[in-house]
Amino acid sequence: MTYVGLYNDARFPGRCLVALRDHEDDFTTMSAERAHAFSDDIQVMGSVIQRVIGADRMNYAMLGNAVPHVHAHLIPRWRTDPLPNKAPWADPRPLSTLPEDEMRRIVEALRAWMP
Repeated sequence: MTYVGLYNDARFPGRCLVALRDHEDDFTTMSAERAHAFSDDIQVMGSVIQRVIGADRMNYAMLGNAVPHVHAHLIPRWRTDPLPNKAPWADPRPLSTLPEDEMRRIVEALRAWMP
């Protein structure tokens, strides 16, 4: 139903994208069954990321204005974020990548937890 892509973003380790394998242009036009299955995948993945990363909470965003394909951004958040009450896109830190060993650790841990 979906695939998961992990961002290499040191500001939000574990940030990922969950996207439908088959094209759907808009969440609101999907069948209820498909929308529920997609939501279930997002919920499971969010739970897995939160356990693996140890985040305080998860942000979920479904936009669709830039890429007309149903997908969701899952962004781990911590109380210690520079702007914990703002959207992650407002984070003032420059984008930087994780060390290779940390990225590998996250990927391996996510694989171990995934159903």
